[in-house]
Amino acid sequence: LARKKLLSYDRRAGNEDDCSSEEDEQEDGMQSDWLTIDRIISSNKSKYLVKWCGCSYEKCTWEDESSLDSPGDREKVKEFQAAQARYVKRSKQQKGSEKKPVTAYHEIFESPSYLNGALHDYQIRGLNWLRKKRFDGENVILADEMGLGKTIQIASLIASVMVEEKRTCGPFLIVVPLSTIANWKREIQKWCPDVNFAVL
Repeated sequence: LARKKLLSYDRRAGNEDDCSSEEDEQEDGMQSDWLTIDRIISSNKSKYLVKWCGCSYEKCTWEDESSLDSPGDREKVKEFQAAQARYVKRSKQQKGSEKKPVTAYHEIFESPSYLNGALHDYQIRGLNWLRKKRFDGENVILADEMGLGKTIQIASLIASVMVEEKRTCGPFLIVVPLSTIANWKREIQKWCPDVNFAVL
């Protein structure tokens, strides 16, 4: 109900431009995607902050858990709860050591357990290089041919900072061409499901 109220208000206020084009518009003037959850960003007791497909982040709404009753909605709630549980577990393991500085660099020789997949050998070398340069406080550019996993290596570096350095630090700003945003989103979701991110 809250979703429909918001969308109806936006339509009356002439704010349709903040969401998708009119191609998917239904008979009642709403876009079909507007009722589909893109992701859940946060929660507060029995309410969830929902980012809707086809809408910008400023259109996020707080929804009661009881109103998220479709199978797709429930799946998104489960995904969010699972990610939160992993985050809480990791935070408890790191409690008391979050502010300790990293005093020594160590090289990794296989894909870290905090990644949801296995890196190739050359990607592990790239990740080690990025981690070493970060430890040394040096700025670098990671450059290689298209399709060799630079996105994955950068996502892995962010996960490394959060897990290995025992920090829940951030935010990290990644500026990319518009045409690559979907790929960045997909790769971060796949490889680092515990990293909470927003596409602005």
